[in-house]
Amino acid sequence: EDALNGLKWLEAHGLRNTEVALFYNHPSRKDDSAVENHEDMNLWHGASKNMLGFEAGPGHQNQSDPGTYKGRFSTIDRWDPVITQIGGTWDKLLAEGNNIWAALATSDFHNYNMDYYPCEFSRTHIFVPENTAEGVLQALHAGSFWADHGQLLQKFDFFAYAKGLQFPATPGETIAAGSDNIIDVYAEVEFSPSLDNSNIEAELISNCGTGTAESIKIIPLDVNKKRVSWKLQNTVAGKDGKSCYVRSRIRKKIPDGSDLLAYSNPIRILL
Repeated sequence: EDALNGLKWLEAHGLRNTEVALFYNHPSRKDDSAVENHEDMNLWHGASKNMLGFEAGPGHQNQSDPGTYKGRFSTIDRWDPVITQIGGTWDKLLAEGNNIWAALATSDFHNYNMDYYPCEFSRTHIFVPENTAEGVLQALHAGSFWADHGQLLQKFDFFAYAKGLQFPATPGETIAAGSDNIIDVYAEVEFSPSLDNSNIEAELISNCGTGTAESIKIIPLDVNKKRVSWKLQNTVAGKDGKSCYVRSRIRKKIPDGSDLLAYSNPIRILL
């Protein structure tokens, strides 16, 4: 109730999207049920479009329990379950037509016993219209950002193209499917020089095939294969009855440890 009243206050005072951007931090840490995150975000996002989404890559990564998740839910490969579980909270919200962003990873720096320094391990990469604080806030509202752990990637470009478009769409954007109802999706990456580029793969997650979120295809990456593509045909709508979406993640498999991941925000396709 307090959060809802706070959001209504912000709306009543007419704050613009260059003045405030709100994310739900470590969303599953104290939950008793995964339904809580779904209900909270529906309520808060409905009350204010300044509530943009989830901090799905929580801070406090430099400890045995990343994110200090000591309750019912734990992080999965260091990320909150809202983003890691295909068909989970984030996918349900997206399928309902909500443009919710979750490709956000923060250090939440308190001290070095709990956290890495800002951008040492957790990073959010933001495509800004201008190099100012307002530019950052505009980009956060637009969903024009991606996140990684362990300095996995230097670049993660994710695109979707439909017949009739002059340019491909990028994360945060909405496009209309072409007359042939075929969507071409591709990702281009640049590996970090600080990591070896073995055991890395790209995965497309989408509800465009069946109306339900699923892993479409996982494609290995290496030093000679930094661009991958997927083709979606006969696309169908999700729960909102009029659109579907695509999102992607890059994974580096770590033997005997948590995998390193990078996440994109979604691109929505109107059908």
